[in-house]
Amino acid sequence: MQASGGKDAYDAAILQMFTMYRQQYPKVPEQFWTEFKEEFINISTDELVVLFAPVYARHLTSKDLDDIITFYQTPAGKKLASSQGAITAESMSVGQDWGAVLGEKVLKKIQEKGY
Repeated sequence: MQASGGKDAYDAAILQMFTMYRQQYPKVPEQFWTEFKEEFINISTDELVVLFAPVYARHLTSKDLDDIITFYQTPAGKKLASSQGAITAESMSVGQDWGAVLGEKVLKKIQEKGY
């Protein structure tokens, strides 16, 4: 997760999630969000490693993982890893916008059909 920038991408997703929660619960003090976010990120990353390890083990050999880590040590790999957080955050925003448009289209179709 570290070599690929996955942790940074995960952290960016968490930050975006907390931004949405702050908007939904504006009366909650900022200190709560700051403390909870730090606690959540640290615990959740460790939990994810434990949860993901068997999935990776089913699909990749140790050599595969070594080769992947080697890639992430190249200039292109480092660039990809350092960009993952921003890519994830921007992708989530684009995906949310797309989901909203799709939802509007579904609702319009349902209304057109008289359901």
